[in-house]
Order: sequence, then C-alpha cells, then structure tokens
Amino acid sequence: MSETLNAFDKALHDYIHEEMSKIDPKDLLTNPRLKVLDMLADFDISGHVADVGCGSGYFGIGVAKYFDSVNKVDCIEASRVAVESVIPKNISYYDLSSKVNALEGSFDLLPNETYDVVFAMGALHHSKNLSRTMHSIFKALKPGGLLVAQEPAMPDITSHDAYFEKYNIVEERYELRIRNGDRYDRFFRECEYKYCLVNNGFDICLWENFEVSEKKISKLIQYIKDRGLRVTLKKILSKLKRRKSASKNSEKASWVVKMKAATKNVEKKLFVARKSSSPEFYHHDD
Repeated sequence: MSETLNAFDKALHDYIHEEMSKIDPKDLLTNPRLKVLDMLADFDISGHVADVGCGSGYFGIGVAKYFDSVNKVDCIEASRVAVESVIPKNISYYDLSSKVNALEGSFDLLPNETYDVVFAMGALHHSKNLSRTMHSIFKALKPGGLLVAQEPAMPDITSHDAYFEKYNIVEERYELRIRNGDRYDRFFRECEYKYCLVNNGFDICLWENFEVSEKKISKLIQYIKDRGLRVTLKKILSKLKRRKSASKNSEKASWVVKMKAATKNVEKKLFVARKSSSPEFYHHDD
C-alpha cells in the first residue's frame, strides 16, 4: 500500500474506484475541472507530464487529447484498483495507449527531473505533509517546469478550533464509518499552500479562484443532448431516491450537515507555480 493512503483512505478509495469502474468512459471528459485546460494559454504545456492522484485518469487523458505538444502522460495513482482496472480501461477507450500510462505511485515519491509539467487536480489536499509533497514535485520537475493545481482551500483566518470540529466528524460512506481526521483529507489554508510552494523553490505564476459558472438549466439541456431524455430521467429519479434514503437516515444526514458547515468557506483555487532556477531561495527554513 502506498504511504499516500493509510488504512482508512485505502478502504474508502477502493470503494470509490470500484464505483468508477462502472462509469461509461464516454462520459469521462465531461468533468468541469477540464476547463482548467482552457485557462493555460499563457503557459507552455508540452513534453512529458504527470497527473498525480489522478483517480480515473480523466484529467491526464484530457491533457493528452487537448495538447498536441504533450508526448507522454503518466497517470499516477496510489490505488491499485484504479491503476490495474479503471485507468487502463479509460485509456483504451480513447485509444491513447501509446501516449498515456497508468502508474501506481505517490506524489511524495516521484522520479527526479522527469516532468515538464505536473498536474494535481484535487490531489494535494490529501497530502500527509504538504511541504514534503511540494519538495517531491519540485525535484520531479525539469528546470523551469510547472506545477498546475486545482485545489480546495480554506481561508487564512480558519481557526484551529474549526479544523478540530472538521476532523472529529465521523463520515459514513459505503458502510464505512471513518473519523475525518483519520484520513489524509486536509483542506489546507491558502497561506499553507503558498508558504510550502515558495519555501520549496517555486515561483507562483498564477493564483485565482476557479469557478465554473454554468446555469443548472443549461447543464440539464446539455445533458439531455449528450445522453438522451430516457437516461436523464433515470439519473434524476435515482438522485431523488438517494436523497430520500439519506433523509431517512438521520445519523448520516447529521454528519453531512456538519461537514458542509465545517467547509462552508472553502474556495476552489487554481494555481500555477514554476520551478525556480535561482541559485538561492530566500527565507527558507534551515
């Protein structure tokens, strides 16, 4: 088991990736995070890239299709279920076996000076030690290489008591009961991301909110166009059924409400950082 996943994370992620294996690959590239690619026109996205903590591999596959200048993509995931089953199936569906690879691994144990770009889409907040993770990514990048990340971030004024409340919530998913603090699911403050970046030799090139403003009615119309009315109605009925079931289970509903309250101020951030070539990094902790 990769050190990226402790026993609690591994149990939960195995269930999550088992569910991913049931998803039709044709829907893979509808994930809103892929809109990040439209926001990178000012950056050189080329060569050998990595998608760390890649889940189903959707983003790495999206990168391979979007950028002709990218010649190799390593989809790196700590879950063996994903690496051996989910990701290869999706790579094969899009006929990208010559360009995209599924690798079991950790963002804390990346090969030195290998990548021109490292993408992390909702992965870094699962780090056990953010500074160590940033250092690993820094070393894995070639000179001048880029880290592109889209992550949830808490405000800098988030108190320790607020985190105490979040980490003591007992989640219940897939018939598993897990205290949130027993998983590597941190939701770092913005200042923690920035400090760990600059302290490990990165220059921050872009830092902004990542919002996909799309009206629900527009999304519904597009969904019907893509999948048909029958599939859409089936999905809506299934969602309503799940909500009804959740409302009957007061204990589950309680933890969901608590988690929403604990993370109500979280913001989606997009940031790009470049590996600095400076001979010295200032204000670095010795």
